[in-house]
Amino acid sequence: MCANPDDETFGLGDLLAGFADRGAEVPVVCFTHDEASTVGLGQGELCELRAKELRTAATLLGAGRIELGDHGEGRLVEDPWSS
Repeated sequence: MCANPDDETFGLGDLLAGFADRGAEVPVVCFTHDEASTVGLGQGELCELRAKELRTAATLLGAGRIELGDHGEGRLVEDPWSS
């Protein structure tokens, strides 16, 4: 589980790839689209870009299941599963 797309790579990439290489099922669950990022795109475009980046990175790391939630960034103090 991670808050934003790219956390699966920078924070957990080596660990996730190691488990996948040993045959473990590796799910990646990400709560936000990182829509508060300052990439210079509109929010909709940014959300699409970040979703594509997450799918690509998680697939390369060997993830078998990828979930990307719509829990608004900056609201993770709330229960992400309640919305």
